[in-house]
Amino acid sequence: MRNLLLLASLALIASALYAADRPADFRAVNWGMSVADVKKAEAAKLQEEKDGELIFETHIAGEPVVIHYRFDAGKLASAEYDFVQQYRETERYVEAFDVLQNQLEKKYGAPLANVQRCDDSFYADYPRRWGTGIVVGKLTRDANWKREKLLISHSIRALPGGIVGHAVEYQPARDIRSDLQSAEILGAL
Repeated sequence: MRNLLLLASLALIASALYAADRPADFRAVNWGMSVADVKKAEAAKLQEEKDGELIFETHIAGEPVVIHYRFDAGKLASAEYDFVQQYRETERYVEAFDVLQNQLEKKYGAPLANVQRCDDSFYADYPRRWGTGIVVGKLTRDANWKREKLLISHSIRALPGGIVGHAVEYQPARDIRSDLQSAEILGAL
C-alpha cells in the first residue's frame, strides 16, 4: 500500500514538472489539460460552460473575440478564436481577414494552403466585391499551417442567419491521447 501511495505521488510530481517546463500550446494552456485547469489558466471572462466546451469572451486589438476550448474525454483537444464583430461595410471583412492573415504569417510563416473559393465571377473577378461575396455566401477564404505540435486553420465565410464567421482554430498536430497515456505511464515508472 505504501509503495502504491509513493508511486502515485511520484506520478503526480512528474506530470506537474512536465507541465511546468513546457511552453503553452495556446494562450496559457496546453493540450490535454482538464476543464478545471483551463478555467484556472484562462484570464478572459468565462461566458458559458457546456458539455465538452468552455466559452470565454475577450478583446484582441480592440475587436470582440469569443474563445472556444473543446475537450475530448475531459482533456483539452482544440481551441478557437471567433472574431464576432459584424460590419456594415462589407469590405471590412476582407480587411479583417487580411490583417489577421498577415499576423499569422509573421508568426507561423507561409501557410501550407491559402485558398479563396468563389463560385460566381461577379465577385471573384473584382476584389472590391469580395466582402459582399463573403456576406452572401459566394466567397470563402481559408489558410492552413502545420507546425511540429500545432495545426492552425484561418477561415472566413457566411454562416446561417446572415452572419459572417471569421475564426482561427488551433489543435494538436498529433493525437494527444496517446501522448497523455505515455506521460502517465512514464510518470508511474
